[in-house]
Amino acid sequence: ALGGKWACTACIEGLAAVASAEGDAARAVRPWGSAAASRAALHAPLPPVDRPRRDAMLAELRRTLGDAAFEALWAEGQALTLEAAVEEAMA
Repeated sequence: ALGGKWACTACIEGLAAVASAEGDAARAVRPWGSAAASRAALHAPLPPVDRPRRDAMLAELRRTLGDAAFEALWAEGQALTLEAAVEEAMA
């Protein structure tokens, strides 16, 4: 079960990265928030080698949306279950 949750988290991050790269800021933030919450719950931080790319994407999303909208979407994402985050990211 733990391996499945970790794999789902990695998939959500991938889908969030795609939405980020496509410039769909509103669609990207919620899965990033969900993945961050999942990694925290699993005690599995993002590997250091992956952090600069993720941090650059998040910074661009924050600039695009503004602080308030970014924080609201991030909080919504952190409240999603893994299943809901995958379903939403795939829609």
